Amino acid sequence: NEAFTHRIAAVFHPIKEVSIYALDVNALYPNSVSNLILVNGALQVPPLQLAHNTEFGIKTNFLGGKISTDLAFFREPISNLLVAGQTLPNGFTVSIPSGQTVDQGFDGDVTLNLIQDWQVIATFYKGHDRDVKNNPVGSTLDNSWSVFTRYNLPRTSSLKGFSIGGGASREGNMWVAVTAISGVPTPATGVMKVEKGTLAEAFVTY
Repeated sequence: NEAFTHRIAAVFHPIKEVSIYALDVNALYPNSVSNLILVNGALQVPPLQLAHNTEFGIKTNFLGGKISTDLAFFREPISNLLVAGQTLPNGFTVSIPSGQTVDQGFDGDVTLNLIQDWQVIATFYKGHDRDVKNNPVGSTLDNSWSVFTRYNLPRTSSLKGFSIGGGASREGNMWVAVTAISGVPTPATGVMKVEKGTLAEAFVTY
């Protein structure tokens, strides 16, 4: 399998703190030799995956980096994508070809460093990954968000070197291939939706 690859990008700065960009790139991804497909009753190594990513976005950086943002729209068709099937006793995996899939949506983040040693980071994603029949692709999700903060204790204190922080994150509409779940009836699409709760975390580091 052969194909030309390319990477084309353009950046526009309407003002110093704002960057508007466009990106068009494709890439080849070889499938693992231990990841096989069944063709006419025989196991074969699957063909290369070809991804074509188009992205438009805007990045900002204000107050000397104290407030920065990143927002992007992306669309990425991928050919010859595989969905995990069963694992053979020899460790090889028999996968199910999904043909071409399209992953598209919006994602972004906001970072705040308003005072010294304190940082807040928020991220989000809203999109979907669908096959040619507009069915969800296994091991993908439709939305997510997270908010985390970290504070470095003052260098003048007896606890210098320590950081404390925490936050929360959530992944919504996660699609899971039912072949990976024992005892679950197989729906028509071959995937099922899993709703995960909000994960809260706190940490102390040194």
